[in-house]
Amino acid sequence: MDTERKIVLDTDEIERLRKEKGWSVTHLVERAGISRPTYYKVLADKGETSLDTAGKIANGLDVHPFDIINAIGYPSPLVDAPAHLAEA
Repeated sequence: MDTERKIVLDTDEIERLRKEKGWSVTHLVERAGISRPTYYKVLADKGETSLDTAGKIANGLDVHPFDIINAIGYPSPLVDAPAHLAEA
């Protein structure tokens, strides 16, 4: 049984950032310290990956991991928080 914690990344954003920087996949995976097959598996699995791989991809792109997490469908902690918490 796979007990490794998973996260879902925004693959469109990852690819947008990579292309915006003018980087090849090879360049990104070398910077991230992951293999090309791992990168393509993340894309094929619609962004589902380990926390470790997510961090490596974010570091490779020079962005915060939150910038590439797919949060569609998840409530924003500030927008949907009670008013007294949102103002904190």
